[in-house]
Parts: sequence; structure tokens; C-alpha cells
Amino acid sequence: TTEIYTLSLHDALPISAIASKDTVYVFGGQALPRNGERTTLGDLWSATISEEGVVSWTQLNDGVDGAHPSARYGASLCLFDQQMYLFGGRDDSGAFLDDLWSFDITRQKWKQHKTEAGPAARHSAALVPFATYVVVHGGVSAKRNELNDAWAYDTNAGRWWPLDVNFQLRRSEEHTSELQSPNAS
Repeated sequence: TTEIYTLSLHDALPISAIASKDTVYVFGGQALPRNGERTTLGDLWSATISEEGVVSWTQLNDGVDGAHPSARYGASLCLFDQQMYLFGGRDDSGAFLDDLWSFDITRQKWKQHKTEAGPAARHSAALVPFATYVVVHGGVSAKRNELNDAWAYDTNAGRWWPLDVNFQLRRSEEHTSELQSPNAS
């Protein structure tokens, strides 16, 4: 049996999406099946657009043959070196998550990156690649505080580093960050 879902964008329960060249990747979010009960999703899809403007959706590895992230919304995504990284979000019960996963786009496999220390659980953070790092900034904590910290995950060493920055990081909107010079007015 197939259930039809409608994305619930007006409820501010975000899906996570990232674009790369001609492909958009979408993970999780919340949907409303026809029975009206909100469902948290944990599937990964890609969308490509043909030269004729036809959009083709493909469900990528759903984790049936291995580990995969739990269903969630408000997770952060970035692309780095043929890997899509996913951090945090909120699960179906509303609990805040602090786990880091990568999806190998070529091999279609998920991998969890378990570390002893790292950023606090959060949703709606910015996640960006930089050199050999994946950097998380901001987001909203379980106490509903807007965070202004930054952490870098070293993709070679497999560990998180807190960043002691000499510039002001300012949270502007969910899933976005900007650098502002300390001398800016």
C-alpha cells in the first residue's frame, strides 16, 4: 500500500534540502498523509531536471541494507567531496538530536560519525564545508535558545573541534549564517 503525502511547509516543520549542480537532495521533514496525522520522515530523495524541464525524483538508499539516520525534521545538510553530511534536527517525539551522518552519493551508503565530544543537540543550524572540515554554526537548542557557537568536524581525523573565533558570528535566519567584521556598524 502506498500513502500519499503532502509536504507541510506552512507549519514551519522543515524538510532539509541541498543542491549540487543539476541535483537537489531532500531528507526527512514532516508530511501530512490524507488522514491528517503528521508523520516525521527519514527518507532521502534526489531530484533532477531534464533539459526539457521534466523533474525526476529518485528515492536513494533507505537504509534497509544498513545503518541510516532516524526520521527527523530541521536537520542541517551540506555537500563535501561526494558526501552529503547531515547533522542534528528533531525526531518524531520532538527530541533534539546531535548526531552526524554522511551519505556517500556514489556508493549510496549512510555512515554514522560517532565522537566522544561535539556540538550540543540542535535543529535549524547552518552546516557548511570548509577545507577538510564540516562546520556547524548556530541553530536552536532544546531549551529553545538561539545558539551562536561554531564547531568544526575534521573529516580526516573524525572528531569535532570547538571554534574560538575572532569575528562575530550572527544567526540571521534558520539554516543560514553570515560573517560580520567586528568593525561593521
